[in-house]
Amino acid sequence: YFYFAAVVKKPTLTGSQATPFSDPLKDDAISVYLQTEDAVSTTRSARSVQMTASVAGGVQLYRGASGTPLTGFGDFVKSLDGSPRTFKFGVTRRGEIGAPASNQSGYSVEIGIPWVEIGGAPQVGQKLKFNVVSHNASGSGPTFLSLSKQVALESDINNPSKWNNIVFVDA
Repeated sequence: YFYFAAVVKKPTLTGSQATPFSDPLKDDAISVYLQTEDAVSTTRSARSVQMTASVAGGVQLYRGASGTPLTGFGDFVKSLDGSPRTFKFGVTRRGEIGAPASNQSGYSVEIGIPWVEIGGAPQVGQKLKFNVVSHNASGSGPTFLSLSKQVALESDINNPSKWNNIVFVDA
């Protein structure tokens, strides 16, 4: 699994997508993007995956060039023994959704993307395209913040040539 965790401090929490396979992009959410091809490409590939978790607890995995969302547990890729390789996630809120603004509110997200989603675990020294986006559904302020500084417009979010590289080492 590729594991990722983030803590978001946000005065007003907005969200309604509370189940797996929902549409967490409608909410305040965190998205993690991975793509195995290191070549500079402006579009996602077959080995591209995005996992998004909402402040309300909803989660979705989008795969491939078109970012197709999973429709249910039957869509998970199977391992060699035939068992599904499911994603892992957790969301912890500080504050209530829709409550008045507070300097103490926010949320934490933990995401686990199965390596099988991108063709298997990376090799030592392998580079992947990588980005993290915080989505803001409140209607005030920017609609997103990206780890990659090259992702400046909404249309850049799904452009791997603007994502960062991540290199895997033997730890």
